[in-house]
Amino acid sequence: MKLALTCTALLAALALGAAPAQAQWSFDTPLSQSRGEIASVTAGNLTFHAGGLTSTGPSDVVDVYDAVSDTWSVLPPLSVPRRGIGATAVGNYVLFAGGGFPGAGQTPTVDAYNPVTGQWEQPGMLSQARSQIGATSVGGKAFFAGGVMTNGVAVSTVDVYDSTVGPPSMPAAWSVMNLSVARVYVAAEAVGNLAVFAGGTDFVTPTFDTVDIYDSSTNTWSVGPPLSQARAEGASTTVGNLAIFAGGRRDGAGTLSDVVDIFDGQTLTMSSHLLTAARVGLGVTAIGNNVLFASGATMIGPNPTGTTVVERFNVGTGRWDSVGPLSIARAFSGAASSGDRAYFAGGLDTGTTTTATVEVYAPVGVNYCGATQNSSGAAATIDASGSASLAANSLVLEATDVPNTAFLFFQGSNQAQLPFGDGFLCTTGGLVRLGQVQIASGG
Repeated sequence: MKLALTCTALLAALALGAAPAQAQWSFDTPLSQSRGEIASVTAGNLTFHAGGLTSTGPSDVVDVYDAVSDTWSVLPPLSVPRRGIGATAVGNYVLFAGGGFPGAGQTPTVDAYNPVTGQWEQPGMLSQARSQIGATSVGGKAFFAGGVMTNGVAVSTVDVYDSTVGPPSMPAAWSVMNLSVARVYVAAEAVGNLAVFAGGTDFVTPTFDTVDIYDSSTNTWSVGPPLSQARAEGASTTVGNLAIFAGGRRDGAGTLSDVVDIFDGQTLTMSSHLLTAARVGLGVTAIGNNVLFASGATMIGPNPTGTTVVERFNVGTGRWDSVGPLSIARAFSGAASSGDRAYFAGGLDTGTTTTATVEVYAPVGVNYCGATQNSSGAAATIDASGSASLAANSLVLEATDVPNTAFLFFQGSNQAQLPFGDGFLCTTGGLVRLGQVQIASGG
């Protein structure tokens, strides 16, 4: 049974007082190996969770989720077990570049998987063996930026693979560029024609606020607006033209960051928000306009303290809320989205203990109808949490940014967006009131 849920300005734009949204959480098939510091990347309907750190050393395992068949599988392993991998997808390939492994140092190996053939290609090579690499793709090119070599020196090197030239094993498909500052733990995202590389450290300067930008339309580099707070090991994701950089480590003494900087690829400006707590090793990913900031360590050291907290930010409305906790406190999970679901895979639940747990967040329902400004000065938004199952009887509706006046939820059988009073009627056909008229409280 599916309900079209809506609100309308005629009834003063509807609110229901509710606890923070618990959303719809479920457990998926666990990873085939318990581990943290996983490199996660999505290519089409496939989500890859590669390498990382187990309780006994680095991993070569690659778990894959297929959103079409809703199944998990395990690929043949990486050619080298490692952590600190730069992972991205470009052209016909999913690339896992560099990384480190105790006792053997860093590797220059680039493992390339072709989802079309279902085969690993002949490996390529970075110009330098290094780990803790920032990776992203734009304009048919994959960028592997910064990192640390076996001797502990941070580099400015950006190895660039051009998928239009040939396979990753072809040396001619590779070139070398440079960041403005040598650094490791760089956060990398792509927005529009731009590849954005933010923050990091060179172990001499504790952290940088530097943001380097590569424009694929002009093949040029520039230095963009800085992060509002210098930091390294920040987590990142992209929503539309926005690159989002969250949390991280502020210095070498264990001071963490609660800042979320948002770079707008259209205006080339930076804005900032705050998490409820400073964290490093967050799992960050997005579904639609909603960005999820999950888990993370609230302190670092031999035994970092993980958290179960999951915060949600809607980039369209600017609204923050909580969507309910993870089942296990952890940090350095793999985070990725596919379709309308977000996956938080594995992680370190203490400094030495790992988990194979995969938790899935799925929003309840989809917003499809616009809203206009009401007397609160904002446009109302509607949200749902709990379960879409009628038998579960746990669905909760919440409307926010509304005036504290009378409201009513109602439902219909068809989607619509028709002018109605000062706003829109968003559903038609068999309209039914849900509950009784009440008075909104607290907006």
